[in-house]
Amino acid sequence: ARALPRLAPGLLRLNHEAGRQARERAGFAQYAALMRCAVALLPQSALDAVERRVLLHDAAEALVLERDFEAGDACLAQAEAIAGDPLETARGAELRMQWLIAQERTEEAFRLGLAALARIGLRLRPERGATRVLWELVRLKAVLRGRPPASWVDAAESQDPRHVQTQRLVFATVSVSHAYAPSLYAALGLVGTRHALQQGCTPWSSQLMSVAAHVLSGSFEDVDTGYALGELSLRLGERFGTSGMSFNHLYFVAHRKVSLTQTLPQMRQCFEQAERAGSFEIAGYAAGMVVGMTWNTMHSLQGLEESLHDVGAFSRRHKHDLSHDVCDAYARMLVQLRGPALRGPQPRMQRERAEGPPLAHDPLIDLLHDQLSISLNVTAGHYGDDVLACSARVRHNLHRLAGSFSVALHHWYDALLHVGRLRQQANAASLTYVRRHLRKLRGWARHCPENHSHRVRALEADLAALAHSPAATRLYDEAVALALRNGFTGDAAVIAHSCLRHCTSSGNPEAIRSAMERAHDLYTRWGATAMVRNLETSLPAFAWAREPAPVLPLDTGTLVKASQAISAELEMDAVAGRLLQQVMENAGARYCALLLEERGRLRLATEREGEPGLGEGRTGQPIEQTALPVGLLRSVWLTQKSVVLADAAGSHSYGSCARWQGAPQVSVLCVPVVAAGETIGVLYLENELIAGCFTPDREMLAHLLASQTAIAMANARLFQDLGAAHDGLRQANAQLEERVAERTRALEQNHAQLRQLERQHAADEERQRIMSDLHDGLGSQLFVTLSRVERGELDAPQVAGDLRACIGDMRLALEAMSPDGEDFLQAWGSFRFRWDSQLLNAGVTSQWDDRATGDSLPLASTTGLQVLRVAQEALTNVLKHARAGQVRVRLASTDNVLQLEIADDGIGPPVDATGPGRGLGNMRARAVRIGGAVTVEPANPGTLVRLRLPLR
Repeated sequence: ARALPRLAPGLLRLNHEAGRQARERAGFAQYAALMRCAVALLPQSALDAVERRVLLHDAAEALVLERDFEAGDACLAQAEAIAGDPLETARGAELRMQWLIAQERTEEAFRLGLAALARIGLRLRPERGATRVLWELVRLKAVLRGRPPASWVDAAESQDPRHVQTQRLVFATVSVSHAYAPSLYAALGLVGTRHALQQGCTPWSSQLMSVAAHVLSGSFEDVDTGYALGELSLRLGERFGTSGMSFNHLYFVAHRKVSLTQTLPQMRQCFEQAERAGSFEIAGYAAGMVVGMTWNTMHSLQGLEESLHDVGAFSRRHKHDLSHDVCDAYARMLVQLRGPALRGPQPRMQRERAEGPPLAHDPLIDLLHDQLSISLNVTAGHYGDDVLACSARVRHNLHRLAGSFSVALHHWYDALLHVGRLRQQANAASLTYVRRHLRKLRGWARHCPENHSHRVRALEADLAALAHSPAATRLYDEAVALALRNGFTGDAAVIAHSCLRHCTSSGNPEAIRSAMERAHDLYTRWGATAMVRNLETSLPAFAWAREPAPVLPLDTGTLVKASQAISAELEMDAVAGRLLQQVMENAGARYCALLLEERGRLRLATEREGEPGLGEGRTGQPIEQTALPVGLLRSVWLTQKSVVLADAAGSHSYGSCARWQGAPQVSVLCVPVVAAGETIGVLYLENELIAGCFTPDREMLAHLLASQTAIAMANARLFQDLGAAHDGLRQANAQLEERVAERTRALEQNHAQLRQLERQHAADEERQRIMSDLHDGLGSQLFVTLSRVERGELDAPQVAGDLRACIGDMRLALEAMSPDGEDFLQAWGSFRFRWDSQLLNAGVTSQWDDRATGDSLPLASTTGLQVLRVAQEALTNVLKHARAGQVRVRLASTDNVLQLEIADDGIGPPVDATGPGRGLGNMRARAVRIGGAVTVEPANPGTLVRLRLPLR
């Protein structure tokens, strides 16, 4: 306990540094725990104001990440109470915004962000947002003019703390501005991008450039410049490790230039990296966009379910309301698409959260509900007035909430809605809307045909069908082919359904059957069971089904031998190899692969094909980098349910993969590997020679072998862990003493350095104080006296008087800085004794009134010296200028304030007592230096000088 005050600063700094290192490793729980310890040591540590603010700011960040808002608020309040420069004030405002955002108080955070930006010279007014956007666009274009996009990647970095903090503050304000002031969202993105290109890029520039890309490509249709800026934001994210901030570019911009199937994995990386970095609000936005982009790809409803599973787990881990509400909306739509049938118009979705305060993102969720309701109704063929009103509401809210940023899926479904209404009745307004959407989609298709060309061709087919053109069927076929080629299975199904409606109106049975089979097959492949049943109900004469595969017998003895062979292995690689060998010999597979879970992702552990041994070339690869069916594997992994595909080349809901392309028929069996209720991997079997190869008996064999493999792997892992633990224990024992000795030496060195610094600091302070007193007091008086003697202005008595004044000043300083100088009353007694006789000799009667509480008055020697000098200056003025006969000196102190009053009965103060002269300026300067104040006022008669000094 006695050593704690001496050790506390060093321990606190060690804790602070360890906390920062934990933050970099994404160890947020450790970060928060270490920062709590550092804050607990803060009262015992004599840190300067800068170090205290930095520590409190880091502690507040850690506690907000841990969602301890009360403790985070306390740290921020302490930091705000320490006066700092504008840079530290901006940092505090940014952290206060994070504190508010984490509590869903985004409107307060937005207002705080605007106020903080105004304090650093960036004033933004919501009512003039549109004008500011145009002005900032012109300024950004001027910066970009003459600089080819290829050179943007080499943009310089900035280490200037002012610029870095400005970018951080703009970034924090951007993150909450879209819901309250879309125009300022756009303006801030443009401002931040221009500053980054002119003054240097920072880790926060990538998000601002992503927003600017969103603005340029969406509002101003400058797709090339917007995409180039968006790509620059990705490169900056890779450079600074902040790729998680580039979600705006990937969601709103990249689809105009790059296929969605390429950008979806990047969006997943943004989401995962933002969560690992602790940017949970950014991760929440990216998570919602992962789900939205998975839906936009229209590839497979199974893929959408997997995204909902991942994002739902994130929202539960971090209690993130936005991602939870997004998952809820898409999950309800998924249930309806997979339900028994979509009969009748589907009502608009509503938020399930019936109680509690409204959240800032509620308008965005309402917009999402409207969009998904339109998608469901248009897919099911319902085009009523309520759906039309919902579409109008979406158009209005897209403009209001997203600053006129176009969304491709809205244009597609709104066009299909008006096409459906045109089928029912000719309408000029609906035709205008269709042509407007077609013009928009054609513009996007010129930049990225992979994402938009099939929709353009489908709308051209719809217009041809409405005009009864014979080219309609050919255009529909081309649209379906384009959609399938680019992976838009859902769009292909919707287009095929439109073609079926066109063929039904023609009355040709063969055309109807062909269109029915194609729509049925595509809806099945997409996973929309409700639409499959809708088709079968609406056209029962054309419904079809496949024959079940024959059942083959299985030898039970083979199962026992295979299980024994697997369980005999004690190494992981040997267990996996034995499993694949037994499966290929006994389950009818010509290719098999074992995929194991590692850090939340499936990776290829080993594979085997035909007679050769293990294919080790791809071992350890994520499933996304293999030719295996990702959707099927993830579905089995997440649901713990095996899947048998009699012919994977036919209709199913799991999408296609590279292994199945070109094969006339492919039998597939996918089995989960489960240990203690947890799925640790997936066993994938394939036979490209026979359809329906994997019978129920063979499926049971694969299940049992997979279960035996899970047990054998657990045993092998335990054996491996025991060996590693044995080796690690010996190494730990050898390293422990060395680490303890090293840590002891480091602490001793730190303590020695701290003691040396403290001694040096004390000596420097004492030296500076003595030099200052000599310069301001005795030295100055001696220099003036010497100058006047050299000029012959003083006679001997005057010289003696000046020298006595110098001696008195020296005594004053010595008494104030004596070993007992911390007790001001002792120095005051000596001062009173000396001046009492001096005043009496001058013919002035003095009256001293001391009312200090207690027997002593602790006061720093420097502060006490300044108080004595103020009193000396005031009494000198009485003798030299006041022509007084009596002076009264009163000293009073309380627990909080020291007050000194000197009153005389002389001629009174000058007319302008605030101006220079009579030493008044010196007294005021001395008082300000120690945190006090001097006032001079008439006493009727005479003058009253009052010094008021707060005691801390």
